[in-house]
Amino acid sequence: MILVDGHVHWHEPVALSDLMDAAWTNGTSIADREGRRLDACVLFLVDMAGQDSFDRLRNEKIDGWSEEAHAEEELAKLFVGPVGQKVVLIAGSQVSTSERIEILAVGTRARFPDNLDSRRTIEAMRDTSPLIVLPWAFGKWWGSRGQLVAELARTGSDDVFIGDNGTRPRYYPRSRIFSLDRSANPLVLPGTDPLPLPGDHRRCGSYGMAYEGTLDLHALWSELRRCLVNSEGFGTIGTRVSWADFAIKQINLRARSDRQL
Repeated sequence: MILVDGHVHWHEPVALSDLMDAAWTNGTSIADREGRRLDACVLFLVDMAGQDSFDRLRNEKIDGWSEEAHAEEELAKLFVGPVGQKVVLIAGSQVSTSERIEILAVGTRARFPDNLDSRRTIEAMRDTSPLIVLPWAFGKWWGSRGQLVAELARTGSDDVFIGDNGTRPRYYPRSRIFSLDRSANPLVLPGTDPLPLPGDHRRCGSYGMAYEGTLDLHALWSELRRCLVNSEGFGTIGTRVSWADFAIKQINLRARSDRQL
């Protein structure tokens, strides 16, 4: 099984080795519970404003992991751990639009400005041919913003996905957006979305997609993108946070924001 975490941030001061260790540990636990074998983890590494994770890699000391050649090295990095663990990082970015909707571009090193309207943002992203994801975010799928997300999802082509989020609490009412009739692209891309809080990187790999086919890890991105667009062989796997964890994270995020004012 290949586990794909569709929404990952590499926040300072977390070491990349710790992020990949967490992904592999969580992926292995999921695979064991499901009676499967974990072959690799794929992390969609989406940078926010001011971040460039692939550039940061040049100066990062990655304890215990070695990088192997990848045919699409501008967009993907393959790392192998000390006991054969395999993690592939896919480049991407996250923006916040003028309507305060989050949009991800996966499979591109291009950067897009925040605070454009959502339709202009999606059109700008299409110029670099990434996968485009509209991820769930607390409070941002309600009211008029929820109506806009639904419209963007419903009218989007096969490169526009809905994204679920590991920070959406278990038993949280399921948004109607997840149930839209989207014949062009019915697949929902889940991911953990680690927050900029101490220790939250340890959730990486705990919620995502399982792919049961075979992919060439040394030339992974193009083949994986094709499978995602064609909705081939993927299923949601793992767990989201509890209500208690969700509440604690929201309090800590608010406190962090207040300290930065």
